[in-house]
Parts: sequence; C-alpha cells; structure tokens
Amino acid sequence: MNTHTTPLRRSMLLGALLALTMATPGQAQDKSDSDYFAGFKQRLDSIEGHVSVVNRLKYDPVALSVKALTGELGRRPDPKAAFNWVRDNIAFEPYEGHLRDTRAILMSRSGNSLDQALLLRELLEVANIKTRIAYGDLKATDRERLMMAYLGKASLKGSVPGNAPVYNPESDRRLLGEVTRHYWVEAKIGGKWVSMSPAFPRGVYGATPTRKEGEHDGVPKEAKVELTVKVHVATKDNRGGELLSITRPVQDMTYRNMVLTFEPADAGGASWRPELTVSGKAVQGRSFSWKMRSRIWVEFFFDRGGKVQKKVVRDLYLEGGALDLFSSEQQVFSMLVLPGWMNETFLKAVAKQELASLHQATSKMRGALKEEFHKTMRREEADARMREYLTGLLGGAGGLMGLTYANVSDRATLAMAQSFGVRAYFDEPRIIITGGIRKGDRLFWQIDLRRDAVRALPAAGLPMSMAHAFQSLRGRFVSQFEGSVVRSLTGRPLVTVGMIMTQASRQGIPIMTVSPGNVDDVLGSLTMSTVASNHLLDFVRTTGNLALVPTRQVKVEGNPVAAWWGIDPNTARLTAVREDGAYGSFSKGEVTGLKQKARQGNVRILIFDEVLTLLENLSGTVAALLQSEPNVCPVVCDARADLTLLPNLTCQEDGQSAKMNLEAEAQVCLAPSRGQDDILGIAVGCQEQVRPFLCGAALATTTLNGTFEVAYSSPPAGRVTGPWGAAELKGGNPEACGCK
Repeated sequence: MNTHTTPLRRSMLLGALLALTMATPGQAQDKSDSDYFAGFKQRLDSIEGHVSVVNRLKYDPVALSVKALTGELGRRPDPKAAFNWVRDNIAFEPYEGHLRDTRAILMSRSGNSLDQALLLRELLEVANIKTRIAYGDLKATDRERLMMAYLGKASLKGSVPGNAPVYNPESDRRLLGEVTRHYWVEAKIGGKWVSMSPAFPRGVYGATPTRKEGEHDGVPKEAKVELTVKVHVATKDNRGGELLSITRPVQDMTYRNMVLTFEPADAGGASWRPELTVSGKAVQGRSFSWKMRSRIWVEFFFDRGGKVQKKVVRDLYLEGGALDLFSSEQQVFSMLVLPGWMNETFLKAVAKQELASLHQATSKMRGALKEEFHKTMRREEADARMREYLTGLLGGAGGLMGLTYANVSDRATLAMAQSFGVRAYFDEPRIIITGGIRKGDRLFWQIDLRRDAVRALPAAGLPMSMAHAFQSLRGRFVSQFEGSVVRSLTGRPLVTVGMIMTQASRQGIPIMTVSPGNVDDVLGSLTMSTVASNHLLDFVRTTGNLALVPTRQVKVEGNPVAAWWGIDPNTARLTAVREDGAYGSFSKGEVTGLKQKARQGNVRILIFDEVLTLLENLSGTVAALLQSEPNVCPVVCDARADLTLLPNLTCQEDGQSAKMNLEAEAQVCLAPSRGQDDILGIAVGCQEQVRPFLCGAALATTTLNGTFEVAYSSPPAGRVTGPWGAAELKGGNPEACGCK
C-alpha cells in the first residue's frame, strides 16, 4: 500500500462497484431446461476463474495467528523483541473488558491494555517464560500521556472563532474511566520479574507504568465477557417461549459465521425448529407450531463480570409486518459478531476458503440437477438435496457478504475519521446479520447492521463538533454504502432508508421529528402499520434517540413502506431504521413482489440459475476488491449532498425549520455562545435537541469543501488507518474527493 496516499483520494474499486450492471436471470426467462444446462458449465468456469484469482492472492499470515507471529519472531521469541513488536504493531484503544482474544487483536491490530498484555503474554509463554498479568490505576500524568498519544493534538484551520471551545480528554469522564485501570505483563526473566507495558507507544522494556495493586494468573473475572444467543417464538396459543440458547466466551463466537436456519421438525411440516451452527457445530432448538407463530426473534446478551452489559434484540418475524421473511420457502441468517476492525488479510483467508467451498457445492448441485434431468433421481430426493445445498450456499455467501461489507466500510470509516481529525474505534462488538431468502425460484437479500456504531473522539485541541461531523456523515454514508456493496455482491437492487426518504420528499410527504418527549402525542398522527408504530415507539424510548419520520407511508414501486432516520442527540450519530426495526437494507423484490413475466421451467433449475448469478457477482466482486481498494468518493459526495438537505427536514412540525447557510451556521456552532447570533434559533425547543446533528452536518459539509482543515501539531500514535498497513495519514486532505 502506498503510505502517502490520502484515503479520500484513492481511485480504486468502489467506483466500479457502484457502476456495475450485473446480468440478471430474468433475461433468460424463456429458456428451456436444456438451454439452461448448456450455459451452466461456462458460468461455473467463470466462477472458478474468480476463485483462482483469490487463491493466488498473498497475505501476511501474522495477521491471523500467534503461531505465524512466533515464527516471524523466532521459535523462542526474545522477550524484548516480543515486547517491541506488540508495542509498535498493536495500537491502544480505550474500551472496557476482555473483548478480543489474540486472534482478534492480530486481525484488528488494536486492543486495550488488557488485551495487549494477553497477546504479549502468549508470545512469551511460547518461549516457556513464566508470566502474570499485573494491574494498577494510572496517575494523572501517565493517564494524560496515554490519552494524548492515542488522540494526538490538532487545530482547526480556517475562519474559526478565537474563543471556540475545544475538546479536553481530561474532562471526558467516560474516557478517564476506560483509561485509568491499566494492565501489563510481568515476566520472570533471570530470576526477576520484569514489567512490560506495550500500551504506551514509547513504552520502555522493563519500566513499570504505575504502582502495582495486584496480579492475575489469567483474565480477571471482572473483565471476562460472555455472549449468549437466544431464539424465541411467540404463538397465538401462548405456547411460545425460548427455543434455543447458547452461551460461550465472546472470543469463541467473534469473527465466526454463525448460521441460523429453520427446518421442518416433522414430515408434514406442521412443526419447525431452529438450528444454530457455530464453527461447524450445530445446536438444535425445540420445535414449535409453524402456523401458530406470531413473532420470532433472536437476542444477544453480552455479560461482563457476571452482569449483563448489553442486550440486542432482532425480530425475524412479526405478524402483520411488511417484511415477512417467513412467508418464503427458505430463510438463512448469517450472523457476525465483530469486536474490532475487519482486516483485509482475514477477508482474503475467508474468501479463499468460502469461495472454493461455494464453488464445490454449486458443482454438486449441478450434478444433482443433471441426475434429475436424466430421470435418475426421484423428485423428493431432488427437493431435499436442493434445500440442503441451498442452505449451505446461502449461509456461506451471507457470511462472506457481511465480512466484505465490514472490510470496505471500515476502510472508509477510518479514512473519513482522519479527515475530521478524530479517532474512531469499536468500544463494543457490532453485529451484522445477513438474511438470504428464497421465494419461489428467486433469491433475495437483506442486511441488518446491529450496533454498527463506532465511538469517535476528536484530537485534543479540536472542537467536539468535529466528532459530530464525522458521525453525521458516516451514518448517511453507511446507509447508501451498504446498498451499493450488497448490490454489487448479489446483483440484486436494494432499497435503503436513504432511498425511501428521498422518495418521501419527491412524493411531498412531510417529515416529523419524533422524540422521547413527544412520541406519545404524535404517534397516532403518523400513517403507518401497527408493527412500524411499535418499532418506532420502541426505538425512540429504548435508545433515547430522535427520529425523522415521514408522516405517511412511502410508495416504493407502488407498495407502501415506512422507515426513519434515527439521530443520537448526544453524538449526532445518524442511524437508518426500517419499519421492521432492522438497521439496514433489503432487496426490492422482498417487499414489492416480482413484477415480471413468470419464468418457465423446472423450479430447481431456475433456482440454480439464481445461485450462479449470485456466485458470479459475489466471486467477481470479492476478487476485484481484494486486488485493489475502494474509491469511497462517490458515496462520500452523495452523503455530503444529503447532509445539506437533512437538517432542513428537522423540526418542521414546530415551524422551526429553516434553510441552512452552512458556513454561517458552522461559525455559530464553533462559537461558545448561542444567543442572538444563532441563525436557526436552536437554543430552544426541538432544534436544541438536534443541535449536535445540525452542527455536525454543517461542519461535515464545510470541512469537505475546504472551508476548514485539520492540522496536526502532534499526530496520533499507532495505525490510524487500521490493520491494512503502517500508513499514518497525517494531515489528510479533506478536499480530496472534490465533491461538487
């Protein structure tokens, strides 16, 4: 990688991804079964060509395992060399708990002081060196030194008010709580205990970082994190409940494709049961009445130190909802829990394995179809084989889609963060759920980004509004970006929340700002389904966020749908939420139906045609992506353009909305007072609540057009760009995209 390339200047793959016009199987709808078979071999050869390209790609095995790293450092690593490697290659990040095992730390190239210490400890134990984990609270001076090294120091250049308040990490109570407790390694070398603290970028071998308060032989109990995944059903006869539950240390379930399926539990299909597969091991749940179902949902519990810290709920089915995935013949959910960045090396390794496996399964599917075509296989057996093969294909493809999205999105996130002078990181695991759905002879997809939220902290000396600018831009970017990437991977057009909101504007539908304070009063005035209303109410109450909601349902290809933008009033984070509560996009046909001539022929052959189209797109896009890097500029520019419009949609119901003069409003946002100079009057009422978002939108757009520029006087230490190289993007040019 060119370490001098500005992230937003890179002209690479995504421009091509966004412009891809994939061939669709609908063009072949009048073919006979024989015609389909004639083209299958050629298409399989094309997929095999993409697989061969991926197989030839080289990557650094150190990013995947401690074994490879010890091979690089020597079979018995020198203690000082091991310390220096962790200090220089694993960036410190201030999150709580033991979220990342050594594999996850190597993949994300970052970790907190505990996870860094555990990686170093494992390296030392390979050399048969006795170790222990020491801990203590950092003094104020050392705490400040660590925070300043992580954040860096910068100033905002441009027409900035002289008395503009700036971010002071020492006043950030949450950050102080995460940084104060410090862990390091003590190794017994030459009969003496030697301290090693790799969290400090300029840490010295043998130096004790602070007064030692105690020690642990392993992971401290209060830092251990467990993940529990549960599947529930509610039924019309009140015989529902928990169907399946699995609990593991979070490290055993992260960076792994967990596949959830529902299969018939009896010959007649009256009862069904869930099955969850993790690392090749399947856990079956209890059966339930398929016809009596009224709601099916999955829960994720993150337990740290014996206390549930986070609970995430995702509805898979809700009676009366617009997005009924369970009216289809087959549905497979790929669930990824990612506690850190998604690096390219891991994606290459997974792509090699998964694409080869998918190609092999597809070849077997073709063989089974051939047997049926030549009347050597019974129809019942053909149906069973098709379902089995398709379950594996949808699960594997869904997992690869999620990882690919995460990888490209993470690169873009880090590039944008650098442009705004902030450090972005995941302080809690994100969950990406990809659903593969078969309806008749068609395949559809949806992607749900649960907790795909990064924490953003500005460099010392910058206004907090720069973090708000980053969060507002990233939120709009993510909604559009996921649709673009998944469309390229599947060949299926996706409906994003951004598209729905654009259609609302074109259809002249007013937008209402719903908050925890007014939701009970205004909910009844919104024209949407009961399911959508319940999800909106739950979203506003449980998150404390505001929601920008069209006052009536929006027509998408003639079908009414609902969606909204969620706005975090504290961080300015923008979240796209669908009417079923999912945070993501869905295939058009999933909602709108198939408005085309029905294809003729054996349904299994038509499904196979869909599978080939999927794998042609998936293998071709992944192969191209892994040979270059995405040009995020088209999506960044579209997101920026949308940010100039979204603020004008807020608070319309209060008559407070006004056209924003972005440069003037940015000046107001940077000033310490909000009196008569406040253009929008955002010191009171609705717009006071959305002030961080309004200021973030103003600063994001003005920074990207060059009005303001971030200048580092002390660049942050570590891999600012994440795990794709040692590039430190100091003073990245925010004008690089040249957005009009």
